[in-house]
Amino acid sequence: MNPIPVATPGTNEGAATVRAETSSPLFEALAGALGEVGRVSILDLGPAIGGNIEFFGRFPCALHIADAVGALAGLRPEIDPETGAVRTAPLEAEIRRQLPGAGGDTFDVILGWDLLNYLDGPVFSAFAAQLRPLLRHGTRLHAFLWSQPRMPVFPARFRILDAAHMGFEASDRTRECPRYTQRDLERRLPGLHVQRSVLLRSGLQEYVFQA
Repeated sequence: MNPIPVATPGTNEGAATVRAETSSPLFEALAGALGEVGRVSILDLGPAIGGNIEFFGRFPCALHIADAVGALAGLRPEIDPETGAVRTAPLEAEIRRQLPGAGGDTFDVILGWDLLNYLDGPVFSAFAAQLRPLLRHGTRLHAFLWSQPRMPVFPARFRILDAAHMGFEASDRTRECPRYTQRDLERRLPGLHVQRSVLLRSGLQEYVFQA
């Protein structure tokens, strides 16, 4: 069943929150691998959620929470009024401010949740450019992408129920979904390739990318 009702595009006035669950077989495999290696460094691009922090607390890892998904999803390129060109410097500066790494930090695992759905054009390019310095050989990026024609107007808020299942909350207002293909994503994320991908019954496509 489609967990996100299709609503008429418009303002978010009167929007309700839809709560649903999804399986997460690729996250389960990723979490299983965490218990088999030494201390790892994890970057969570989402907000600080108690249950998620508690889940990773069982592993030997350093967890960095960026709380950047909302800010990055809301970015819009600045256009030069004289030339019509995108001003990339302020866009990249804001993305750099949202992401860690000023000290040269890199990560073994990056949790992107459903952020990639909300990046387009110059914003996606600028994000990819600032993400690349955070990668090391073998870094894995976990992400969910909507596979349906429409998706919630804002990124969903994900909670880890257990390694194999996620709960999420999203607005019942929707917008057009970019429906990125695997080829689109690999082209937009230089330095990463799709390691595995699976279509879930929830309408989400689960991905693990690797550097």
